[in-house]
Amino acid sequence: RPRFRAGRFAVGEGTTFTILLPHHQGDLRPVDTAEPRERRGSDLTGTGTILLVEDEDAVRVFSARALRNKGYQVLEAKNGEAALQQIETNGASIDLLITDVVMPQMDGPTLARHVRKLRPEMRVIFISGYAEDRLGEIDGVEVAHFLPKPFSLKQLASKVKEVIRDAR
Repeated sequence: RPRFRAGRFAVGEGTTFTILLPHHQGDLRPVDTAEPRERRGSDLTGTGTILLVEDEDAVRVFSARALRNKGYQVLEAKNGEAALQQIETNGASIDLLITDVVMPQMDGPTLARHVRKLRPEMRVIFISGYAEDRLGEIDGVEVAHFLPKPFSLKQLASKVKEVIRDAR
């Protein structure tokens, strides 16, 4: 058990604390610092163009940066209207649409319906703070791929890789 010894403070020098740690008795064994077996080889990098539609700047910026770091080209849109403009400009090169469900002006399901009229084969990942079971089908749009908020970089990259891989 560590023991605390008195601290020392001197103006202009800062504070110094002394902590005494007990001497270890017994055998020392190396700690296995390798990643767990299921994580080894789980390469989350990929290629392809993703249209990311999210009205929350922090979520959009984090997600776009994370996906770019994994090798994807990411087009960003703050709302459904801006996303449709991106589709008109870059539609043929977009492999995946990631859209928030609840957004002002045009929600994610409405956007997905418009996109699927132009590109019926377009894969869509819906992201939302709502539970997936409440989203089963939104206004006639089947929710095949869903990622609940908040999500980690690993969860996002894993879902994107899975959906793009399954599309090919």
